[in-house]
Amino acid sequence: MDHDLLGPRYPRSVLTGTAAKAFGAILRFHLTGERVLDPTFGDGISWQGLAKPSGLVCSDIREPWRQDVFRLREQHPEYKGAFDLVYFDPPYFACVAASSDERAGAYGGYTQSYADLSALIGFAPELAWCLRPGGKIILKCGDQYHVPTRRLWLHHLEWCRSLERGFQLVDFYVYPFYRASPTAYQVKDRPSAIVSHSYFIVGVKS
Repeated sequence: MDHDLLGPRYPRSVLTGTAAKAFGAILRFHLTGERVLDPTFGDGISWQGLAKPSGLVCSDIREPWRQDVFRLREQHPEYKGAFDLVYFDPPYFACVAASSDERAGAYGGYTQSYADLSALIGFAPELAWCLRPGGKIILKCGDQYHVPTRRLWLHHLEWCRSLERGFQLVDFYVYPFYRASPTAYQVKDRPSAIVSHSYFIVGVKS
């Protein structure tokens, strides 16, 4: 047990280390049962080094990601009420061109339009359909300084408002990046700080 993250009994609201280590602390605290759905598994970065639940069901949000996520109810009717927890870690930045971030190959890019990002945000509460009564969602998301418009987009507020249509929000964590994108430092005269953290939001099916 990672007491530097969990403390004597409970996780801390600010988590450090790798994303997998932070996610693992939250998962151990909130998961009751073994049936977990991760429709955004990808290369399994979030699960590296973790003991996976015996009932973990994985898929991938990458192309054709709309098939894998937005059509879950249609393609997998057997998922209705089947899971104790859903982990949702979609691409949560919007760009107008392909990312030059060197980590994109391992972690997945963020080249979707803002409309696609909004579709993912709007879809999130529908994942309550996959959960048993009292089941939980752990959502990973982040904010973004959008260079073309020179605006700070507080995406996590949109995620929270959307989640509340299907969940009661019960927990919230800040995860500082242990390594920020080097391109973030190349923006001249930016009007905001460099966004160097993301969030884990936890909701229980309402």
